[in-house]
Amino acid sequence: MKRTLFITIITLLPCTGLQAQRTLQIKAIPGQLAEQLTEEQMATVEELTLTGELCNSDFAAFKEMPALNILNLQDATVDTIPREAFMGSPLRRMHLPLALDVLEDHAFANSALLAYVYWGGAPSKIGEHVFKGCYSRMEFYVTDETQLLLEEKVLYTADRKKVLTCLPGIFPYIQEGTEEIGANALADANLSHITLPASLLKIGANALVGGHKSINCQAENPPACDGDVFGYNREDYTFPKLNVPEQSEELYRNDPYWGEFFLFHYIAGDVLNVESIPGGLGNQIEELTKDKIGTLRELVLTGDLADEDFYYIRDQLPALTKLDLKGTSVTNIPERAFYGHPSLVEIMLPLGLESISDEAFASTNSYLKIYITGKYPKGKMEPHLGWRVSSDNEHLCQENSGNIFSADKKVLYRAGPIYCYEFQEGLETIESHAFETNMFADYLVFPSTLKEIKSHAFHHVLWTRVSVTKANMQGTSIFIKAPTPPLLGNDAFVFNKDVPCYLVVLPGCADAYRDADPQWTNPAIFDDILEGYSPLEPPQAINMASEESLAIHAEGSSLVINNAETCRLCIYDIAGRCITDCKVENNITIENLPAGMYIYRLQGNDIAESGKFIIE
Repeated sequence: MKRTLFITIITLLPCTGLQAQRTLQIKAIPGQLAEQLTEEQMATVEELTLTGELCNSDFAAFKEMPALNILNLQDATVDTIPREAFMGSPLRRMHLPLALDVLEDHAFANSALLAYVYWGGAPSKIGEHVFKGCYSRMEFYVTDETQLLLEEKVLYTADRKKVLTCLPGIFPYIQEGTEEIGANALADANLSHITLPASLLKIGANALVGGHKSINCQAENPPACDGDVFGYNREDYTFPKLNVPEQSEELYRNDPYWGEFFLFHYIAGDVLNVESIPGGLGNQIEELTKDKIGTLRELVLTGDLADEDFYYIRDQLPALTKLDLKGTSVTNIPERAFYGHPSLVEIMLPLGLESISDEAFASTNSYLKIYITGKYPKGKMEPHLGWRVSSDNEHLCQENSGNIFSADKKVLYRAGPIYCYEFQEGLETIESHAFETNMFADYLVFPSTLKEIKSHAFHHVLWTRVSVTKANMQGTSIFIKAPTPPLLGNDAFVFNKDVPCYLVVLPGCADAYRDADPQWTNPAIFDDILEGYSPLEPPQAINMASEESLAIHAEGSSLVINNAETCRLCIYDIAGRCITDCKVENNITIENLPAGMYIYRLQGNDIAESGKFIIE
């Protein structure tokens, strides 16, 4: 069958047209969202911001937008996200409505690419398994407009009296002062071990569904349960151990719900202060605590510690939740010092600490907060933990994004989980492992003052944007404003090789970067070095293309491009999948394409052009 190629050329203006193909802002008319967008917009829109009102039927339109990466409903009049509304969607970032009241069952289930959720209003009801099957390193955020509180990846109402939900898969730590755990709130968390605070009064249905091994409930009075909070099949399930205050055992045994569990005493130990003698900590603690050693909750140490003292804490104090080492003279945390400790939630590191050995905090709970009280220690620090700078630290500072800097902000020691970020002028050094195993979906901007990127600084970074965004030159990129290439340590860049990113430098600097170090030109890391782009200032080097400078025409089943300048060509099918991504100088031939509509994009220093063609 003969195939005929029809081409419609769309010329893009330098500052606005390029964005218009991927970004839309619409005031929705209830029941008419699908009709408000053209067929091409439905196929290619990547970032959509909606105001106005949506009804339930409008949510079906989102499933017809295969390229949609970012959806902002913050200012839309939406109080309910319907059941399975975004189930399996390609969304990467979601801004929930400020008016949100109900999130129905499985609303985002199996959205494997969903990496960032910005919460709007405080919903009164959250259904079952709303985020089950989502990306394992998904992050929640709350903005200034919300009436919510996010602590240790657990979402609360603003007064922190009610738990609404949490990130799936984490070990949740419920803060003291919490009075209620909402229905389904922790059903997708890792609840092998969980401690419920003394302030807890009520638990909603299915709130604590999980494979429990032990449950520590510190409330003196059994919390009221709205139906079956654990979701057990009582005929087949072997119940976990339930640990309660000693004086409350009879109350729990006689409660119609809690009484079904096996109980044993749980004694909350007092804070213990010890001036440690190296190698003798175990004897000192046992002498002071007698038979209560297994329930010791908080320990404050001064003096010095030997390696065996750390291992005593790890192996013999299973109920320990808080450990203060600030006043000790310890300079090194030994290898596997706290490996797999089940209960620790807070550690104050020694003031004079110099180094941390391998796996010192490996396999500990993901909600463990580790406070750095002095200088930033050497060594590989577990990336999944909540590293923090103590409020009285004179050597370091920390931003809300989680970035840890030297006090003068000249050195970046550790980067927090950030979607996109611009580091301010004055930053000179990126330390080893600063971005290790971090996840990004858009861009990072480094200032003109940057001088050095040390070894393994970007070790195993995961870029989550797919190649469909490459033609935009606006995402999945590292922007460096330094005219002189920063010095690189060994293996400074080790990325997820399946999704390479762009390195973007100032105009006229690309050759200097290419010549400075082979790492700048590793094709498995950076797809290419581009010049003159910025996510904040649209590229001025892009001029409006014209038929005089660029000739595109059909020859049978081929797309022919004649152009003197080197540029990049990307072709997408109607589902938004990139099927061709290559450089062209004079012409390119596209053959054997199935019948259908396709989108092409051309990008170069003086070219910015998009169009569509149809093969019949």
